[in-house]
Amino acid sequence: PSYSLISINPDNGYICALIGGKDYSTSKFNIATQGKRQPGSVFKVPVLMKSIMQNFSPKNTFNPNGPITIDMEEGPDWIVDNYGGQKFGSEEMSVVDGTIHSVNVVYAQLIMKVGAENVEKLCNEMEIYDIGNNPAIAIGGLETGITPLDLSKVFSTLASGGIYRQPVCILKITDYQGNILYQYDPDSNESNYRLLEKPIAYYVTQVLKKVIESGTGRGANIGRPAAGKTGTTDGPNDAWFAGYTPELVTVVWMGYLESNKPMEPINGRTIV
Repeated sequence: PSYSLISINPDNGYICALIGGKDYSTSKFNIATQGKRQPGSVFKVPVLMKSIMQNFSPKNTFNPNGPITIDMEEGPDWIVDNYGGQKFGSEEMSVVDGTIHSVNVVYAQLIMKVGAENVEKLCNEMEIYDIGNNPAIAIGGLETGITPLDLSKVFSTLASGGIYRQPVCILKITDYQGNILYQYDPDSNESNYRLLEKPIAYYVTQVLKKVIESGTGRGANIGRPAAGKTGTTDGPNDAWFAGYTPELVTVVWMGYLESNKPMEPINGRTIV
């Protein structure tokens, strides 16, 4: 499979590392900045962010068992089930636990409360566009997909305590004589602003810490406080992990460039 990675300093938006693909000599296509892929469950995070912004407590509960049928005002009904048809021994599950265990049925019901158009607007405020306002975005069904760079904006906003900072890849350009042709000025960047109140960013982070401590992101436990979210698409065709500490945000994607080609087991283990 191909892969991509981007790491950002959330304090200033500076891109610290970027891997655009396996080998630049064989492919000039930069997956990190150009590869729009379906994000799977990692896109539950903007839904969680918007729900808390609307004062919807993550302690509220929904029935986690599927399949469920949601009556849409326009178009056919939306039928949602959990990955692999997973069932739970209770008819109540909090949004916190629905995030920890990445439960599609919980998030389908949550986005109907939040409003897909409101999640789309939140993403637009982080300069993430063309995701659409279909409720299926709650489980990763975007209109055109997103890039690792796009996704890094979501998690950088959380890591910075709610401040959106436009990612920066070039600080200075000089000519061969050392004359400065371009100098980045953070004070002139009007794209840096507070998007979330600090308590909201903190609350979301506490939930995403649990994903690493006891949920689908346990494999990313690095022995220090960190938060994050996993994501896979059917196949699996795409595997994502986005994680952060206060000092660093990293988004990783793996998959084949052919979007309909699933990954095979690697070293005896299937990528999940």
